[in-house]
Amino acid sequence: MNSPSILIEKVLTRVAKKLNIEKWRYELENMSGNMVNYMGNLLPVALIDKTSDVTIHLMIKTDSSALVPAIEPFANGAYKREDYVYTTLVPLFKKITNNSGDFFPECYFADSSEDNRVLALQNMSVFGFERHNKGRFLDKEHIILILEAVAKLHSFSLILREKNIEPPNNEVMEPFMTNKEPHYAYCLKRCFKKYGVDLFEGTQFEQFFKKMYSSMDDMTQFIENSVKNAHTLVYGHGDIWKENFLFKYIDNKPVQVCLLDYQLTHLMTPARDVLFLLINSTESSVRREHCQTFLSTYYKALEMSLKANGIDPSTVYSEEKFRDDIKLVFPTCLCITIFSFALWLGLENLISLVDTAGSVNVDTQKDNVELFIKIIGDIITDFRDFGTTSM
Repeated sequence: MNSPSILIEKVLTRVAKKLNIEKWRYELENMSGNMVNYMGNLLPVALIDKTSDVTIHLMIKTDSSALVPAIEPFANGAYKREDYVYTTLVPLFKKITNNSGDFFPECYFADSSEDNRVLALQNMSVFGFERHNKGRFLDKEHIILILEAVAKLHSFSLILREKNIEPPNNEVMEPFMTNKEPHYAYCLKRCFKKYGVDLFEGTQFEQFFKKMYSSMDDMTQFIENSVKNAHTLVYGHGDIWKENFLFKYIDNKPVQVCLLDYQLTHLMTPARDVLFLLINSTESSVRREHCQTFLSTYYKALEMSLKANGIDPSTVYSEEKFRDDIKLVFPTCLCITIFSFALWLGLENLISLVDTAGSVNVDTQKDNVELFIKIIGDIITDFRDFGTTSM
């Protein structure tokens, strides 16, 4: 693997060539706010055209899997997917849809080869975008902005299908299957046993977790159920949570969103992105007051995008089918949420998730364990009351 300085020089040489910049220099910039990325190192860089003195602000993302070899199976597919999104799907999205795709940052260079995994993206913080740093969860206004953008992303696949357009070399976007992602399936099941079945033993949720865990005896069937029985599949984001969004604010109100990190993008039911967002990025009080508004907002935005492209939403993906799929994906989304919160709250780390030898001692994490129990318990209670799950 190339050293950081050599890799930066290589990337900037390609970016300069793309932008027809003959003479250039670069400066490392300071990171704006706290940036979280589990599969890469983020480095803000300014590419300066010596002739015109124009500056291009970039965020360079490099592979960090060498530091944690155990996550190599994840990193390989992750960088291939993100490379494909930016170099193939985004240009096609802008070409065939009546949408500017302003929720995508501009990509200047992408390489997913094993020794040079790197992305050079537009640094959106220069344009006034910033992370939400006012708590662990998002409020109604932020969620609505995200849902509207995600609906446009999802509509792209349906528009492609109606126009009989198949993106080239799209095998990397196939749905997650256990035979192709065995480490992922292993991590999900192991986390569910440790932080579901074991942690909630003796609570009101004990039988819920035991029943759901019994459905995971065949992980292939458990994971593929939400694919094979879905009403439709689209290119979904796959990792919709708070840290993968940047917002632009006017008078402290969010007015625009940028979606980041497409390393888990693949074919999935649209309901998967929507439900995962509502499960992991809203607290119980917001869900209980606005859940139906959120679902309606998403579908109306999807409907609007399809109609703008001459497509009747009711024939390709009705609201009834969308709400059916919400129920279908709940077990998978909850399983991934448990995995995710174990990581986000520091109960696990990237090594311990794939190797029990690196397990974190949860006895030293009492406060976070209690918070985890409350968050997961609230999710189950809320979605039982919504009728999303009958377990």
